[in-house]
Amino acid sequence: MAGRSDSTWEDKQIRFDVDDKNLECKPGEVVIDQLGHIEDSKGNKGDRGKMWITNLRVIWQSLEYRPCPNLSIGLNCIVNISQKVSQTRLRGRTESLFLLASNGTSEPRLEFIFMNLTPGKSRT
Repeated sequence: MAGRSDSTWEDKQIRFDVDDKNLECKPGEVVIDQLGHIEDSKGNKGDRGKMWITNLRVIWQSLEYRPCPNLSIGLNCIVNISQKVSQTRLRGRTESLFLLASNGTSEPRLEFIFMNLTPGKSRT
């Protein structure tokens, strides 16, 4: 019988393009915040998506395509988080969230950049 630590991957792994069932909250997982109109600027530039932040992970899912490109980034994988506000000609004032994450010490670090596409809508 697998223990809880063996069956719970959500907080310990980075997964790309998982099926919809794996994006659903697991028992004990709670959505802390939800953001609409978020672009995964590094991997899916130009795709509008939604972001959920839970007590286990950060989830981004495209609203543009089917099947939906998506990401699940376990909170224990996040090495660094930073926020940047910039002024662009195309989008005006935008706010971006930078996440640096890794699946393990021997794995390469991955950088994720999420841009808020709603002008004037800021989170602190």
